[in-house]
Amino acid sequence: MTFLYPAVLFGLAALAIPVIIHLFNFRRPKRVAFSSLLFLQSIQKTAVKRLRLKQWLLLALRILAFSALILAFARPSIPMSYIVGMQAAPDRSVALIIDDSGSMSLRTAQGALIDQALTVAEAFLRSLQVTDDVLLVSTSDGDRIRSAVMLTPNEALDRITDLAPRAQSTTLSETIALASERLDLEARHASREVVVLSDLQTSTLSDSTTVAVDRDIPVRLVAVGDGRPGLNQWIDDLTLESRILQAGRALAVTGGLRASGPQSSRTVAAAITLDGVAVARASARTAERQNTPIRFSLTPKTAGWLHGTLEIDPDDYDRDNSRPITLYIPAETRVAVWAPDPTVFSLISLMLEATMDDSLATLRLNRIESVTDLQEISRGQYEVTLVAGPWPESIAADPILSPFVENGGGLVILGDAAPSLAPTIMNLGGGTISNQVGRTGSTTPVTTFGEADQRHPIFSGLYTDATIRERQLEQPPIFTYVSYSKGLGAESTLLSAQNGDPLLQEIPFGAGTTLLYTTSLNPAWSQWAYHGISLPMLHRSIQYVTGSPVVTLQGWTVGEPVTFQIQGSQADETIRIEHAEGDVILPDVRTLMGTRQVNWRDGPSLPGRYTVLAGNTKLFETTAIESAQESDLTFTPPEDAATILTGRLRQPVAGIRIEDTVEATVASLEATRTGIEIWHLFVVLALLALAAESVVARTMDD
Repeated sequence: MTFLYPAVLFGLAALAIPVIIHLFNFRRPKRVAFSSLLFLQSIQKTAVKRLRLKQWLLLALRILAFSALILAFARPSIPMSYIVGMQAAPDRSVALIIDDSGSMSLRTAQGALIDQALTVAEAFLRSLQVTDDVLLVSTSDGDRIRSAVMLTPNEALDRITDLAPRAQSTTLSETIALASERLDLEARHASREVVVLSDLQTSTLSDSTTVAVDRDIPVRLVAVGDGRPGLNQWIDDLTLESRILQAGRALAVTGGLRASGPQSSRTVAAAITLDGVAVARASARTAERQNTPIRFSLTPKTAGWLHGTLEIDPDDYDRDNSRPITLYIPAETRVAVWAPDPTVFSLISLMLEATMDDSLATLRLNRIESVTDLQEISRGQYEVTLVAGPWPESIAADPILSPFVENGGGLVILGDAAPSLAPTIMNLGGGTISNQVGRTGSTTPVTTFGEADQRHPIFSGLYTDATIRERQLEQPPIFTYVSYSKGLGAESTLLSAQNGDPLLQEIPFGAGTTLLYTTSLNPAWSQWAYHGISLPMLHRSIQYVTGSPVVTLQGWTVGEPVTFQIQGSQADETIRIEHAEGDVILPDVRTLMGTRQVNWRDGPSLPGRYTVLAGNTKLFETTAIESAQESDLTFTPPEDAATILTGRLRQPVAGIRIEDTVEATVASLEATRTGIEIWHLFVVLALLALAAESVVARTMDD
């Protein structure tokens, strides 16, 4: 007989205390003066002997009860070596978990880890009796239970032939808990166990949540591979730094280069291709478990949807050496313009429709002339809204502009519109507008352009001459502007007046951005429109706040939920998500205040490119990549993994390493079987002893 928790047996030493008290009665007899014993009946010696016998019987029953309870807590079992030696070994139900996560594609001197696991699995299944039943389980999140019913060993052999590493997986504790639950419900035999074949990648043990199953089903881990970390480097957190996207214009892209394994400090080269053409190369030196920035400068040649890849130097793990990317360079930006003054609208049209550069996206302007047209702003018809005049009092601005910006739209407000939009500006995360400095229609300037953030995309590169760049911008006379005080949000001043007051403020809100000019292009406010800097400033402002949410260098993650919002599509248009290989997903869609909320609860199951459509209209494209956790090829020793899982599952877990031969591995696996647990018998024995003790004690009282 063996014990799962042998340390509990030390509690048996405490049983010596009542024995010592019984043997050595430390109470001294007390002398009592009595006149005569003449009239007392003599005490028969047989009665005294009977009393002493009952006392010894009570002591034995109490010791037996407490001994049985202590032994039950130590979890005794009959070793399988005894059971196997019997003429007929008992049948058993086994949940066989095979790790098919991406890291199992790692190759060692003995071959790919998944092939090693399948070889051991086949040998283990052949070692089972024909009357045993098997539940096949994989760590893939989408198909963890590979057999809907319990299988015979031969049926299970046929089912594992097509098992291969997949892009998504769940933690070992969750998978074991699921297998134990199914085994507890569907197993046909009293002897039940869980066998896990895994590389024991550290990331699969990283969850801190306790998944208590409270079942007496032993778990045995078989560590596949040699346990040494594989050399791997990968890039995650790929971010497009540039906000102004133009064909022919250099774009800044930053990624985080990470590495794991021996000699992980090395120089790694990476390249980005778009539509089959290499457009950027970069290199950086990695540092183990540190995120090293790697920076690219790429120049897209055309506008529209561009598909490409990011590739890095080869290593031991090739699943993350190439990842898809998708980039959208707008060929046209739809701009809604609210300009009640026809002169101001004509001026804006001349400036924005002027051809500055063939690489600039075309701005398609639409003048909003009615309250009905204003309501179209929040319905996804435009990427940018330019407000160049007082907002009409007959319609509330906040219900239109706040959702528009929050869902990724760009908003540009000129100074003559700012007072009428003061509450909306505050709701968008901005500050307060107090009063107007100067007088509309005056010819006396009150200030002019002062310091500008020339590192910002709106001002960066406006001048090519370095000596001019160091000087101040052009200084158009400003006759009036609104006084603005910053709020508590994450806004920033991009352009100040010479007296320090803000002239251009950037206010982020949700997925969009607001640019607030405190002066105006209106000639009654300033002569800004008549200076050369006005055209690129306004054009870049529109391009900047476009802030395309469909720029998806960093897309979705396989196995993680996906949520996004859609504006402008009709309620009867079906939202579809299509994978490049043909899979079609119909996510959950709800409409709230004119916005369609899309929820894909399970998320993508395959890496690659996805297209989102409303009816037959393409909304955007994006990519899905495998989780970066799979790229960290560090592994946990089976003994440590068993300790971790025992604490999380609250059920016994044992770990072994794979042996040199398959036969030796299966033999080690059988040797770690805890056998048939018999703690239930000891609990019953303790209850019977306590019941007998109660009966004996009652007869003594009588």
